[in-house]
Formats: sequence, structure tokens, C-alpha cells
Amino acid sequence: MIDVWGRNTSSNVAKVVWALSELDVPFKLHLAGANFGSLRSEEYLSLNPNGRIPTLRDGSLVLWESNAIVRYLAARYGDGTLWPVDPGARAASDKWMDWASLNLVPALRALREAQKQSAPIDHRRVLRNSVVATVKILDASLGEGPFIAGAGLTMGDIALAPHIHRLSLVDDVLAELPAVERYRAALKERIGYRECIEAHIT
Repeated sequence: MIDVWGRNTSSNVAKVVWALSELDVPFKLHLAGANFGSLRSEEYLSLNPNGRIPTLRDGSLVLWESNAIVRYLAARYGDGTLWPVDPGARAASDKWMDWASLNLVPALRALREAQKQSAPIDHRRVLRNSVVATVKILDASLGEGPFIAGAGLTMGDIALAPHIHRLSLVDDVLAELPAVERYRAALKERIGYRECIEAHIT
């Protein structure tokens, strides 16, 4: 059985848990991080020297970094589904994983932090506009879909999902992003999205 260390309320852990659930791979979640602690223990650091979550162990293989874990799970257990057979479709899925980490996450994090700190409204408006401008790249790229690489759910959708959900919590931002709104509706059709993402990510 696969072991995963983390907490359901972490977006990085949630996408790993959804990938495992989507692939129907048995796993055990060991609660770690935030109020659950244990990240600085000698035992945990021997698995993940960064002292962060998630960490996955599959037999003798130990992995950290959530996108690497999702890619591994897709390749190992989801060949032809989460891991597209066609190299072009696989690359299309893969690129959005990196795009989210390098572009969407920093913009969205800055806005969420400003909202938490009740930053001046003009500053929050600038950050909100930055998020919208960033996500318009995705909005313009979504085709008939319904998913980012076409008709089937792939690893890229799993990685994007927590951030798409968080976008839906920001001041009607999806009203300006009709293709992303349709994309979110398609994600919501998946029980894993509802149980692993919507139920835990705020």
C-alpha cells in the first residue's frame, strides 16, 4: 500500500490524494503538517529533508514535490488515462502543471494574502487584475475540452484543480473567465474533485 504524509487542507496534498483516488490505488494518509506537526522529526526528515508536505512512499520509492508525485502516479498507474498515450496530449497536460506553479500560484497567493491582511482596496484590485490577466491565458487556451488536454481528465487537470477551486472563491472572478467557468463545471462532475478538493480546500 502507498503511504502519503500530509493534510487534506493542503492544496499540494489534495491533488495527490485525488490522483490516488481517481486511479483507485489503495493508500494510507498519515496526517502531518500544521496542527499535526511531525515535519521536523528525524524520521520524517529522513523521508523528506525539506520538512514539507506531501511525501509519498511506494515500496522502496520515496518522492516529494507534489507535481512530481502526480506525474509518477499518472505514469505508474494511469497509463492511457491520467497519463495520455499521445505525446502531444501528454505534453499539453504537463505544461499546465508547470504554468500553474510558476504563474498562477504566485499571483493567487499574493491576492489571498492581501485579502487576509485587509490590504488597501486599490492594492487588492491591482492583485485581482493580475490574477485575471494570468488566468485569461488558460481561458483562451481551453478548447472544446472539456479538460485541458481534450476529452479525458489528465494529470494536468489534477494539478490545476485546487487553484481553480480557489479562483471560484475570489470576488466573482470566474464571471470574467467563461471558459474556465465551464472547465470548473466539468471538474465538479468528478467525485474526486468534490471529495478531495471542494470539501477541504479554502
